[in-house]
Amino acid sequence: MAVRYITEAELVSILPAYLRKQLLDDDHNGIEEVGLADQIISDAADQVDAILSLRYHVPFDETNLPTLVRHATKQVARFLMHQRRSTIKQWMIDDYDRQLEQLAAAADPGSQDISSGVGVDPEPEESSSVKARVVASGAPRISTRSSWGEY
Repeated sequence: MAVRYITEAELVSILPAYLRKQLLDDDHNGIEEVGLADQIISDAADQVDAILSLRYHVPFDETNLPTLVRHATKQVARFLMHQRRSTIKQWMIDDYDRQLEQLAAAADPGSQDISSGVGVDPEPEESSSVKARVVASGAPRISTRSSWGEY
């Protein structure tokens, strides 16, 4: 599986070691599950791509990756790691919702282009990503889980 947008080291750098072990050790043997962080990163990148595919060709070229894409992938992955456990703080849900709102705003054709920094709206090309479903509030709700549930 190819890791997109951020590395495992970038993801785990935002967590203390004890929390990283708690979130990535499913069988509680003291060892992080092999490939789990990469899967979470991939799921996060898929969510970012799904939202931004409304306007941009995805996946993005990692040699010239827009800052928003890197930051959003890290924040969404952090949320997904915590979501795997039943203890998720309201501030983290709020951060996640704000990140989704930023991505939805960037996907708006009237907003500034995240790649060039100008107000040009590039024509979306064929995309390998699933399009985001935008709910009535305007904030996209995307999950790789079979049931999202209420927060």
